[in-house]
Order: sequence, then C-alpha cells, then structure tokens
Amino acid sequence: IAYTANPFVNSIVKNLPCEVITFGLDEQSDYYADNIRFNSSGMPSFNLLYRGEELGFLQLSIPGEHNIVNALAAAACCRNLGVDADHIISTLAGFTGTQRRFDIIGTTKNGLRIVDDYAHHPTEIKATLAAAVNVPHKNLWCLFQPHTYPRTLALFEEFAQAFELADKI
Repeated sequence: IAYTANPFVNSIVKNLPCEVITFGLDEQSDYYADNIRFNSSGMPSFNLLYRGEELGFLQLSIPGEHNIVNALAAAACCRNLGVDADHIISTLAGFTGTQRRFDIIGTTKNGLRIVDDYAHHPTEIKATLAAAVNVPHKNLWCLFQPHTYPRTLALFEEFAQAFELADKI
C-alpha cells in the first residue's frame, strides 16, 4: 500500500512484481478522498472512493489533511484484509486521535482555544499548523518547546520554515 504523493515511495513501488494498492488525495490513487470539507471545528469530511466507486461518506473527529491521508491508508489496509467498508467508515469516524496530537486542553475566559500537540519535527509542526488553519480563529499563536538541542540545530532551517502558517511564534 503506497502513498501516491510521495515521489520516493513511487520510485520504489513502480517496478515491484506484485500488486501495489495506492492511496492519496486524487483519483490517480486506488483509494482517494473527494468533496473534502472542514466543519466549524476544523474536522474534515469527505467521500471515500475506491477506483471511482464511492464506499461512503466519512466525517473524521481529528483535524488536518494529514489525517485524511492517514484515514485513506487505514481504509486501504483494512479493506485489503477483508474488512467491510461500512465498518471501516464507522470505526474511523469514532477515532478521536492519540494523546498530545491536537489535544484541545481548554478555552480561556476570552474564548481563546488552547491546543497541545507533541509535534517536535518540522514536518509534524507544518501538519499541525495546517490543521489549525482550518479551525476558525483570528490569530494563530504557536508556542514551541524544542525537543532536543541537537535536532533543533541539525534541522534549524526546516524549523525556521515550519512556522510560516502561524501569525505569532
């Protein structure tokens, strides 16, 4: 099962002598999402399709485009193992995420929502901020605590670019 938006993955799987099942955000993939929308809480919904056949409508309880991709991967794996599409959809809809991944930990008396996320790599930070952009807000603040000094130093340029979606850092 391969993610079509990753050129490295595509270069590896293109010459494999076995069936490769793909997932991604467009109809070039075997499993893909169509009609993607975000509700007022920033949670995505979409039609789940397999090779043009609609398997059902899915409303996720976790924010972010990256979680749409994760749901597509899970659906492809499960369906390949024989799990019914309705069961996959209901299970994914009920999944509320893992601890310290976009955990809404409170709201201030002024209505500011506080979210905790363990993103400690530039790619994860970008995904978290991209998810936060879909949640209605006036200003997006990001408080960052580096995980380790060596990682921060080694990836300094990537970290510097990872915060571009935040209004204040």
